[in-house]
Amino acid sequence: MRNVEDLTELHRAWWKLENDRPLLNIAYREHFPWTWLQSDHARGLELVLKDGSLAEDGSLQPEMLAPEKMHSTPFTRGDLFLPVMPFGKIPWMEAICGVTPQVSVKGNSIWGGFGQGIWPEEWWKQGLEPEVDREWLNLLVETTKYCAERFSDHFVIAQTSIMRGPVDIMAALVGDRNVIVGMYRHAEETRRLLHRLADICIMVMKAQNEVIPSFRGGYVNCWGIWAPGTVTRNQEDGAAYVSPTLYRQFIQPVDRKIAQAFDYTTIHLHASHHIHMDAVTDIPELGAVEVNLEPPPYGPTLSEWIPILKRMIRKKPLILQAWYLTRRQIDMILRELPPQGLCLDTYVQEAGESYYIYKE
Repeated sequence: MRNVEDLTELHRAWWKLENDRPLLNIAYREHFPWTWLQSDHARGLELVLKDGSLAEDGSLQPEMLAPEKMHSTPFTRGDLFLPVMPFGKIPWMEAICGVTPQVSVKGNSIWGGFGQGIWPEEWWKQGLEPEVDREWLNLLVETTKYCAERFSDHFVIAQTSIMRGPVDIMAALVGDRNVIVGMYRHAEETRRLLHRLADICIMVMKAQNEVIPSFRGGYVNCWGIWAPGTVTRNQEDGAAYVSPTLYRQFIQPVDRKIAQAFDYTTIHLHASHHIHMDAVTDIPELGAVEVNLEPPPYGPTLSEWIPILKRMIRKKPLILQAWYLTRRQIDMILRELPPQGLCLDTYVQEAGESYYIYKE
């Protein structure tokens, strides 16, 4: 366990790109780098339901879950805090907007729809508005509050680890294809829907923050980084489908709207989003960017990533998470990128031992 005072000061400097060394959490394990309260990736999905059984394939309803089935976690991991959060992997935002989550044990995930959407094809003509499912919202707030009451004496508490953004929620409502169609053919209706979904995101994020106790005068985000103010995480997986021009026209405004509502917002992106990195880091109110460095063919090679990451870290602090990196690849990242604003969270895997090894 690290010295708390030292960590908070290191994190304070990190947000300002003034830290003198990177934040590091590098472990040697056959395990996915994120710690989910309800899932051990070495063994597959293990979502414990209210009756004590494990979730099976099929629909997930709020009455099937109970806060007391949460697991606790260690306090720190490397240079990061390891917070207690509500159930991981549940697509809370989609559920709160009316999309029934679907459990996939084999897929080790819980899906907020499968790309088809739940609204009719001509949603834009019917003036549909997303309705907040109060049962799912109340469950999220209740579970967050339970975490605070049960674990805050010994652990820091954070928002849930998955909160997908307006584009992802829109895709769950109208279908992946119709997000793109809407941007081209129904621009005003699409903008209006995205801004309404951003408002719902902000409401849900603030509802959690209201029951999370402050820690050392600030709060800790789901990646374990403390900030001297309010925090949240945003996520736009669906942005991978659109061009940089469409991102700037439709998505950047709502991402900025969310960032403006909190002191330190971090946006989660995947390797396929590298085409949007400049536009994302141009959001002045954004606190930091977290990037999943998936290996080719899902994203650039590590050598191709370096110049992209160099541009990003000049403007925003950067959290890099990778499934597995070799020692040589970790050395490359630490050598090529400045320590100011850098956070590296990964597991070490020797070359040839795993599929998830980056081409250099």
